[in-house]
Amino acid sequence: MLHFVVNPAAGGGRAARAIPEVQNLMQRHRLEATLHITNFAGQATQLVAALPLLEPVVVVGGDGTLHEVIRGLLDGVSRSERPVGLIPLGTGDDFARGVGIPLNNLEAALKIILRGRSRWLDAARIGQRSFLNGFGAGFDAQVARTVKTTPKGLPGSLRYLLAIIQELSALEPRFVKVFADDALVYDDAALLIAVMNFKGYGGGLKINPNANGTDGLLEIVIGGRFNRLGTLGILPRLAQGKHLGHKEVRVVQAKKVRLEWRDTMPAHVDGELLEPARVFELEVLPQAVSVLLP
Repeated sequence: MLHFVVNPAAGGGRAARAIPEVQNLMQRHRLEATLHITNFAGQATQLVAALPLLEPVVVVGGDGTLHEVIRGLLDGVSRSERPVGLIPLGTGDDFARGVGIPLNNLEAALKIILRGRSRWLDAARIGQRSFLNGFGAGFDAQVARTVKTTPKGLPGSLRYLLAIIQELSALEPRFVKVFADDALVYDDAALLIAVMNFKGYGGGLKINPNANGTDGLLEIVIGGRFNRLGTLGILPRLAQGKHLGHKEVRVVQAKKVRLEWRDTMPAHVDGELLEPARVFELEVLPQAVSVLLP
């Protein structure tokens, strides 16, 4: 039995509009499947946690819906045997971009799922919260908060750019200590710290283009002392994944990460906002989830 978990709010309502097409695909392929439509934030986590063991889940939505499903699979455990597929219909769809799942093509995405080729991927955890793609604290978390207020009909990358422009006036690097596997690797002001398992977020921004999510390590991307002009200047390089050579950008790998900010900082995980805090602790979950991929 396949379980299709649909978030109708994903992609500014794009997932809701696609429900008839999803139902048509289920009938055309004569699938033994159930369609679950969520009605509130966090419902996908509860729903997946209650499903029969080992029955595959197909996420119909974006990175936020995938995040909720991953939480339903991994919160409280270190590994899930349940296969996960994805039909990307979100705003950014950064995970799908990073692993090569076609966007805006339900038939092509479903064929990948029906082919049944799964791959074990790493996940990660912050506190008790599991995630798959990436975490950010600092300026990018302020941007993630502002993205929620931008017009939902715009492409994810444009919404993110508009939010960056809105937040530039408040831009200020803050002091932070970064520990990688208990070793102090950075102690200075930073614009942002991203801890990545896969390549990017923000609707196509390649925060860590070298990530693969299978090496048992997280990549800590440290954006140092950037001013407003420097932030605007690096955006084109960031969009192309060519920012890692910049003198204010540093990447460190680790299994465990601890961030100690001097001030309380906003943060997000897979684009979902966290409670602001001074200290954040993260760890990798090696080979934690089986995902149906091209």
